[in-house]
Amino acid sequence: MKKEVFKGEVYPFTTEEIAAYFSLIDFYKKKVFTVGSSFDQVLNALLLGSKDVLLYDINENAKEFSQIKMEIIKDTPSREEMYKKVLDVKDVPLSNDLFSYDLLTKMNYYMSSDENYEKLRNILKLKDYNLRYIQGDILDISCLKDEKFDVMILSNILQYLPSFTREGESDENLFKQIFKSFYEHLNNDGLVQLLYYYGFTPSLLRCNYQSYKYLRIMLNLLCEEVRFEEFNNSNANNSNDAVLLYRKKG
Repeated sequence: MKKEVFKGEVYPFTTEEIAAYFSLIDFYKKKVFTVGSSFDQVLNALLLGSKDVLLYDINENAKEFSQIKMEIIKDTPSREEMYKKVLDVKDVPLSNDLFSYDLLTKMNYYMSSDENYEKLRNILKLKDYNLRYIQGDILDISCLKDEKFDVMILSNILQYLPSFTREGESDENLFKQIFKSFYEHLNNDGLVQLLYYYGFTPSLLRCNYQSYKYLRIMLNLLCEEVRFEEFNNSNANNSNDAVLLYRKKG
């Protein structure tokens, strides 16, 4: 199940509607676990009040890019100029999967206003937080030992779990194993964002696409303990994105 660590492209900025679904989660003084090579999940969590964040990513370049991006933000008062400087980074390879500056001001909370951007710059300069990095496979978080978190952000990674099902193993059993590992690292009343869906419509729940089949499995297994939240997709008319959120009962 464990995948080999690799060194590849990073996303220069998020491709998710972070501003929309982060507004559904309380980050204030929360301990956060997150994936995300764009580093925008971390930046938005810090802006929303987290003081303790772990970035867990299989991509070896995620840490280097995050440090470069923080320095650009600290040194650049203009949001638009920061956007241009990030796209000009040469030390790590950048993905071509990119949204325009105007769209990112809707998708990224820290880019949504001069006030928010300046607040983030001050947070990064003061460094009144604990930020750590672990390079590893999200399907194997045993290195965390007994560590627990208030919030865990998994982006859309779990859509691809069926690709790792071993011969003779059911999708349901694989999900139960993976979910158990996250459950054990959640504090009581902690929340985990299990899935992110682009261009979601309820009719797709009836299709047989692998990722939507797996969503049905999760909904059936977790029942009333999860909630499915839809929100506007800034990049498309009459289209929503969505997240699946699970809260651990105290």
